[in-house]
Parts: sequence; C-alpha cells; structure tokens
Amino acid sequence: MDAVEHPARTSRTAGTARALPILVFLGSFTVFLGSPNHQMTDSGYALLVSENLIRHGDLDLERYQLESVPGSNYRLERTGAHTTYFFPVASSILSIPFVALGHLAGQSVVRPNGTYATKVEGRQEAILAALLMAAFTVIAFCTARLVLPVSSSLAIALVGAFGTQVYSTASRTLWSDTWALVLVAGAIYLLVRSAVRGDGRRLFWLATLECWATFVRPTSGLTLAATAFYLLIVDRRASWAFFAAAALWLTAFVADALHRFGTPFPSYFHDRLGPPSGEALLGTLMSPSRGLLVCVPATLAVVWICWRHRKALRFVPLLRMAASVCLAHWLVISAFDKWWGGHCFGARLATGMVPWLLVLAILGLDGARRDLPGATTSRRYVSAAVVALLCGLSIAINSAGAISARAVGWNLTPTNIDLDTARLWSWHHPQTLAGLGEPTPSDPIAPTPGR
Repeated sequence: MDAVEHPARTSRTAGTARALPILVFLGSFTVFLGSPNHQMTDSGYALLVSENLIRHGDLDLERYQLESVPGSNYRLERTGAHTTYFFPVASSILSIPFVALGHLAGQSVVRPNGTYATKVEGRQEAILAALLMAAFTVIAFCTARLVLPVSSSLAIALVGAFGTQVYSTASRTLWSDTWALVLVAGAIYLLVRSAVRGDGRRLFWLATLECWATFVRPTSGLTLAATAFYLLIVDRRASWAFFAAAALWLTAFVADALHRFGTPFPSYFHDRLGPPSGEALLGTLMSPSRGLLVCVPATLAVVWICWRHRKALRFVPLLRMAASVCLAHWLVISAFDKWWGGHCFGARLATGMVPWLLVLAILGLDGARRDLPGATTSRRYVSAAVVALLCGLSIAINSAGAISARAVGWNLTPTNIDLDTARLWSWHHPQTLAGLGEPTPSDPIAPTPGR
C-alpha cells in the first residue's frame, strides 16, 4: 500500500516552493548591494540620460556642461551641435521607470542648480544593478525548475549569480550587460518552457526581449540570430510571428539611428571589431586574469557534465543553440581590439555567455540525473566532488571581484593594464588572486567617471 502524504506537510512544501523565488530575490539583492565594489566605468551618465529624457525628451547632454572635448571623455561624443552618450541608450530608456521612482524618494542625478550629481548616479546605479541581477537570479531558478528539482535549480541559480560575472561585473554598476542579461534570460525562459511543455513560445515577446537585448548590448544579437535559426528548424510554420516582430523593432531602431546620426547604426555598434587574433582567442579563454576558463572554472564543469552524459541529454536543438551562441560569442569578443575588457575584473566581455552556459548546465544536469542511476556510487561521488570544487572556485574568484579593493586596484598596480598588456599572461600576480590580502594605501582604485 502506497504511503499517503499528510495534507499539512504537502501544504507547507507548496508554500515553501512559492516563497522560494522571493527569498532568492531578496537574498541575492542583499548580497549584490552589500558587496562594496561599485565603481562606475562605462556606465557613467547612463541615468543622466534617463533623467534628461524625463525632463527634456531628448538625448542632448550639452546643457549639463559636462567635459566633452573630443578625446577627453570616452563616454561622450559630439553629434552635430549636441553632446550625446556614446554607449547604447537603450539601457537608459529601460531605466526611466527606476529614475522616475527615485524622484518620489527625493533622489535625482541632477542637482537643483542643474549640475550633474556623480555620486548620486553611482548609488542609484548600484541599486538598479543589484535589483536587475536579483531578477536574473530568480529567472535562472525558474528556468531550471522547468527541468530540475528544487535543490538542483537553487544550486544552478546561486552558482550563476555568485560564481560568474553576474556577481563580479554586472551587479557592480549598470554595465550594458546588466540589462542584457535580464532580457536574454527572459527569452531563454520562454524557449525552455516551450521545449519542456510543448506550448507556445509567445513569439512577439520573444522577439521583443531579444531585440531590446541587442539594442542594449550588440553582442546579444547573436541570441537573436540563433533564435531565428532555431525556430526555422523546430517550428518554421509559426516562426513568421517572430520574424515580423523582430523586423518591426529593428526597422524602428535603424530609423531612429538614421534620424539622429545619419547612419543605420549608432557609432558604438560598428567599427569596433576586426579579425580575431591568436592572442585574443587564447586570452579570452586562458589568460590568468581575463580568461573565461580561469575566472569562471564552473564553465569546465558545465562542459564536462554535458560531454560525460551526452547520450542522455534531452532537448538537443536547444542545447546546440546554447553551445552555438557561446562559441559565436567567444569569436566575437576575440575580435575586439581590447579583448581583455579594459579596467574591469575577470572575463567581463564574456558576461553575455552566462545565460547560455546556465542553459547548458540545466540540460547537462538533467542528462546526469537520467544517466547516473546506472553509474557506480564511487563515480557519482567523484563527479559531485569535481563539480563542487570548480563551482566553489568560481564563487571565490568572482566574490573577490565584488568585494576586494585590491582586485579592482590590480588594473593600475603596478602598471596600467591597458598600457602593459603583458601582465594579462602573468601567473605571478594574476587578478584572480589579487584579492588575497588587504589593500595597502599605495593600491589605487580605478577612478569613477565624472570626478
């Protein structure tokens, strides 16, 4: 006779399951915001653009008397008679509701005398980045739950949040990857849910999320292209809705660029890539300070699990799509002239791979659960130990990027990394280990824009 589960226990279990995403959000947000390294870099002026759109409805920052002499401030560019933000403004547009809510709390990045309040923007960007990455963590958890039990899903979400660039980069300030991660994660959730449940993909929303991810971070266009090929393979007849919605968004984007810049794309979207060099191809993977496999060792665990249990993997078209995006992303960032990402921590330019690596992790663990019942007990323990070690190293390394002042100061100590790129290959003083120890008064911290 089968045991009958007690109704009260079932109710408590269901209540815990419903509350877990909220707890994941609150816990990750607290850690993200409480970790001290929140230096603004490329994102300086992003919320000023949001503020300007609310107040004046345009993108001209000339009225704030910012330093805009050509070459003096890489975050700004001259567009005719106007001073505009060089980096994609889609992040600023998406951030308008947050800035508007800040007004209710008496917070504004523009002082009463009309000048730019750098420190206020820094604080606001830290809060918004923490909120967005907490949302990303919840989306990762919910995506994993479509396939895996609660414990495995929670493990993937937490390693994805604290063992990757999500913690050391995207949650620190409002990088363009910060918004892009949330948008791509939302699109991935729709794709995985459709593959698992066999229901509709909500193609309009899928195209909208991926197009806006591309507007925020151009490398997210790889996700858009991969989804187009994926839909042609698995559901060609219904894919017209995705292509129609994507065409509408892309047409609007090009029309706006033609109106504002006289070119089909803003300057940030072109003239930034060349042919991948051998150094870049190797460095983006294996550099002691900026290589993905070094800075996020959990990547090796994902590859190993998928390969080890390849015969038990399900949803193969989705798995191939995830692997293809990761491969294409690696090639693209290796074509960037400053492949190490400038003054940052770890494999920053590979941040866009994180949502797809989590897809591979989810599908790999699903395959492992189906395959391991036939494995010996010792093999299970060895597999679990290897995966736990690599994930633990990832969390330790990326925690240093979020917490250690010395890890940030590594960019300038003992020399400027952009001027002394040989340091990228040094195992004697790699950035991944720079956080071991307390900073000294001589350790400089990367400057905050606007000072």
